[in-house]
Amino acid sequence: MFEAALEHEPSERVAFLEAACAGDEDLLREVASLLQSHAEEGPVDRMMEDINEGIHGRLMPDAVEGRRVGPYALIEELGRGGTGQVFRARRADGQFEQEVALKLIAVGLLSDEVRTRFLMERQILASLQHPNIARLLDGGVSEQGQPYFVLEVVPGEPIDRYCATHRLPIEERVQLVLDVCDAVQYAHRQLVVHRDLKPSNILVAEGQEAEAGRVKLLDFGIAKLLDPGVVGEDLLPKTRTGGLPMTPAYASPEQVRGETITTASDVYQLGLVLYELLAGRRPYSVEGRRPSEVERIVCEQEPVRPSAAATEVAAVEGQEPRAARRKLRGDLDTIVLKALRKEPNRRYDSVQQLADDLRRYLQGRPVSAHPDSWAYRGRKFVRRHRWGVAVTALVGVLLTASVMALSVQNTRLAEERDRAALEATKKAHVQDFMIQLFSHTDAATAPAEVAAISDVLDRGAARVARDLADHPAIRADMLQAVGAVHQQLEQYAAARPLLEDALHAFEAAYGPAHPSVASAARDLAEVARAEGDLGRAEAFYRRALSIYEDAAADHPMRIAAARHELAVVLHDKGQPTSARALFDKALPVYRNTLGHSHASAAEVFAAAAAVEQTLHNYARADALLEEALAILDHAARPDHPDRPRYLLDRASVARAQGAYTEAEPLLIEAHTLVQTHHAATAPELREDVLEALVSMYRELGQPETADTYDMLLAGR
Repeated sequence: MFEAALEHEPSERVAFLEAACAGDEDLLREVASLLQSHAEEGPVDRMMEDINEGIHGRLMPDAVEGRRVGPYALIEELGRGGTGQVFRARRADGQFEQEVALKLIAVGLLSDEVRTRFLMERQILASLQHPNIARLLDGGVSEQGQPYFVLEVVPGEPIDRYCATHRLPIEERVQLVLDVCDAVQYAHRQLVVHRDLKPSNILVAEGQEAEAGRVKLLDFGIAKLLDPGVVGEDLLPKTRTGGLPMTPAYASPEQVRGETITTASDVYQLGLVLYELLAGRRPYSVEGRRPSEVERIVCEQEPVRPSAAATEVAAVEGQEPRAARRKLRGDLDTIVLKALRKEPNRRYDSVQQLADDLRRYLQGRPVSAHPDSWAYRGRKFVRRHRWGVAVTALVGVLLTASVMALSVQNTRLAEERDRAALEATKKAHVQDFMIQLFSHTDAATAPAEVAAISDVLDRGAARVARDLADHPAIRADMLQAVGAVHQQLEQYAAARPLLEDALHAFEAAYGPAHPSVASAARDLAEVARAEGDLGRAEAFYRRALSIYEDAAADHPMRIAAARHELAVVLHDKGQPTSARALFDKALPVYRNTLGHSHASAAEVFAAAAAVEQTLHNYARADALLEEALAILDHAARPDHPDRPRYLLDRASVARAQGAYTEAEPLLIEAHTLVQTHHAATAPELREDVLEALVSMYRELGQPETADTYDMLLAGR
């Protein structure tokens, strides 16, 4: 019968065997075993998944509701694997109410090896007590002689689906992987290697309970014991008659080669899970491939960096794809690629080392996987300590001096009756002492220094509120300036109440339709946009635009700028048609008023081009980008930092239309400009250009040229 089965195509063998064996289950298992052992090229070719699945389905009937297994009644199937099925079940013996997950071997699969592996999994789970590993609750043998064990039910989703459903940002995805690392490292300390780490075996609990958001590691069905004494010799598999225990898409190179498995295999699989959560896809595609092809891909094909492969991160971060991918570049790319080394001895020595690097990334500290250099550690140090205590003290002194000088000046101005003079003096004072003072403060300032600066600003804001209570206009300008500094530091929660207070103060001083009210509304819109609250951002931008349109008809540029800002938010909200209508009104004003004399206008034309590209109006997008470049040619230096960015955007438009002959010179020019003028000052722009070149030449079928640019990118 084995020889007859070989005459059939693999997809036809299940039906052939079921008919030919005529209900003889022993014969069916024996022939299936012979077919599994029939090697074609290598160890991985012995997997006969189609036959296993067909036999599995035949031996495990679908009708399960109400069926009793020991004291439990089955409710529904949750999943099935190589050794049995997992059911949702409930305690049905009247002792107490409890809903559980019950794993059961099918009657027809009770071979010695499967039974032994099942019992070993049960004993392993009994030895693992960790908050991130599903708890073993019970076990036994059914009336039909089927071993089973009972686990806690985890009401949640696989980790990849959970991240996508909740649109988790990068940092929260990394934190979830850290929780998985803690569970796996704990298992390693108990001398257990999981060997099957994949998203479907890692659930994240949902609901309102205390467990919500907690990771739970499942399925130790193919786990390996580093110390056989953990379960006893009688529970160890004596032979291996089937395929290698693995999930091909998540198998490590040593697994597919049938080599000795160590904890390094779990490090590799954690790297695969992390890659998939960051990039939205796996580094390799093995679905539908022959086993020998799977072995070649896993063992030989080098993975593309997550930042270059990312397909969903832009949607996760709610921003442009380029900006979102920047968060993956550098340390995260390096960490993932080290975990995915083909050679086990080149990966992290332990899961703990991988976790330590992920924590360093979250803290902004140097990671061990990155090549150690003074330049790298220097950049990390500067990011944490850009502002020293001396600068913080200087900020405090200048802010205090500003408030004191304003207090003296306000006493003098209170005696004046000329409101225009008061307005002019106040505006000049605020701009000189506040806005210019903090013009170079940004979010790269080290956390400790940011906290110190924030403390000074908060004390200054409190003094403004106290000392300038009788001068609402001056108070409003001061609060707006302090709020702007918090905004530059990306401290949006601190900026928001100050800007709201400034808005109300402007309303009290000037009424609800004054340009200063519109200015504060625009600041609040920027804060809301940065926080991802696009609805709130739209409302504030619309209020500012309405004020400008009603009260500032003689300032067409102010109206055009407000339309531009609102259009960008509408584009971010997925309303490109509405955004385009605003740009259609704003662009003529920029052309007629500024022409090609102001480089800042180029940004507006580039933003309008992004909208046209979203609408697939590639010809118009290209024309707008060409106009943006013409503005830079006329009003800026040839090495203006925006020029390579707009060249890159034009190349993207060309590639979207398949016009590679037009895209290639644009990308080469952009690369030349970046290398010549901006390699040190704009490393992210350089990486964007190099990634586009690598991708384009791969699409053109020129792998050697692509590899040349990829090496430049890898060298950073």
